[in-house]
Amino acid sequence: MFSDQLIFIPFCNVLHIRHWGEECVVYSEISAETHLLRHPSGSLLESLIRRPKTVGELALELESEFSGELHEDILCYVLTSTQTFRELGLLDIQELVA
Repeated sequence: MFSDQLIFIPFCNVLHIRHWGEECVVYSEISAETHLLRHPSGSLLESLIRRPKTVGELALELESEFSGELHEDILCYVLTSTQTFRELGLLDIQELVA
């Protein structure tokens, strides 16, 4: 299950995030690419930079912000966002060791 996997940001000390209202820009020193993220994607990425989290933990964080949404919708959003972050080279996923 996805929520049992640990999500982490590789080289998080080389990601720079700046906010403008509900949007943010992420610059990676490694790829020299800049990415525009809309709310709440930027918040998810910042949360992962602070400390590694599981998909389930990220979904719980968003549930507190979007209390009217269904858990399944929030979980789907987190899965889609984290997959996009992986494709952009902003994070990777590592299996938790029991």
